[in-house]
Amino acid sequence: MQRHETDAVSVTFALIFLGIVSAWLLVAAGGADVAGLRYFFPVLLLGAGGAGLISSLLRGRRDRA
Repeated sequence: MQRHETDAVSVTFALIFLGIVSAWLLVAAGGADVAGLRYFFPVLLLGAGGAGLISSLLRGRRDRA
């Protein structure tokens, strides 16, 4: 089987989706208060964006070499 490059956009959206689902499960199960999740989504989006940025920077360096 041939190896292929990881698609950073797909990974980013997968992380966003998993964060939304996990937050929904926490609220639905009563394990978290909605007010307590005020900073969860912005931190999740910043983390996913940072991961995408680092991935594109590393890919650019690898392509130049």
